[in-house]
Amino acid sequence: MESLNDLLRQQNLLNRGDVWIWKNNEHQEFSVKNVNSSLSQNVDLNSAPCTFIWNNWVTTKSIMFVWRAIEEKILSAVALRSRGMNQIQVICKTCGAAEETADHILLGCNFARRIWEPITFWLKIPMVNTEGSIAELLQEISDIPRS
Repeated sequence: MESLNDLLRQQNLLNRGDVWIWKNNEHQEFSVKNVNSSLSQNVDLNSAPCTFIWNNWVTTKSIMFVWRAIEEKILSAVALRSRGMNQIQVICKTCGAAEETADHILLGCNFARRIWEPITFWLKIPMVNTEGSIAELLQEISDIPRS
């Protein structure tokens, strides 16, 4: 309790109203203009957008998982490290062959490849390319001629 009191005494309070601060620039007040400016600096507007197709037959949870995997937002060792977690080891703990990314977990890992074989057999489609990305896999599957 004493250390908390010491910390509180060290804080300087200003006699003014509360303001919203834009986290990307703590010296600016929050505004739509500042958000737009920050986004335009961090997003390449000339890059091709992801052509993710939302399928109404698939559950919302599944769609969200695949979309997050494409965006590298599922919890993998590499994603956790990029979020600031202190990850020393980012090599896949299942196969030890590569860094643990979303693409590796779902496609590149030897375990994932063994799972894809019966799936493609069950769907009666050729074996999918597990060397690419999840977005490429989805495009490849959607290009397969089927009835």
